[in-house]
Amino acid sequence: MSILNLLKPSTSKKSPAIAATIGLPEAEAFIVAKAQLDAAEANAEVLKSGVYDIARGVYLASNAGRPVPDDAVEFRTPAGVVRASFSSAWKAAPSGIATLPPAMIRERFTITIDGDGMSPAQAQAFVPALLALAQAHGVKVEAKGGLYPVPDFNTRRFTELSPEANAAAEAAGLGTKITLRVTAGGAK
Repeated sequence: MSILNLLKPSTSKKSPAIAATIGLPEAEAFIVAKAQLDAAEANAEVLKSGVYDIARGVYLASNAGRPVPDDAVEFRTPAGVVRASFSSAWKAAPSGIATLPPAMIRERFTITIDGDGMSPAQAQAFVPALLALAQAHGVKVEAKGGLYPVPDFNTRRFTELSPEANAAAEAAGLGTKITLRVTAGGAK
């Protein structure tokens, strides 16, 4: 790296990184494959948009007046079949909802409770009270969750666990997220 580049103040907010000295051919092969995949995906997105538009037109026109509509449009081509399936779920953008008659609109909401922000004592008191309230009003309550590392796990894992224990946890499915980002150009 040049001296001028070293003296230039960094505008990047990236955290420091460990420069790998092994795996460079694999990383380079990934960069090339990722660029090819990105180009192919971008092209597929452009083509998909046209298929969506045509499928939507065929779906709406063919189902007009039918109380039980068909839920798919198929394009049978020499290269294969593309099936456009239409679900009964909507993004419900306000501009789209505004075009519907009032009799076809309902209010819908979800209440989210941050259980991770509660102390164990708060949760022990709150959850039974919430379930009793929901039962009294005939309201369905769903909960998702499980066991997760403590919030400061990432700082503690390197001082309290050996490299082998960290590797064993990963191999067993701990699932530390890894993001690969490709930047233009080569090594600097």
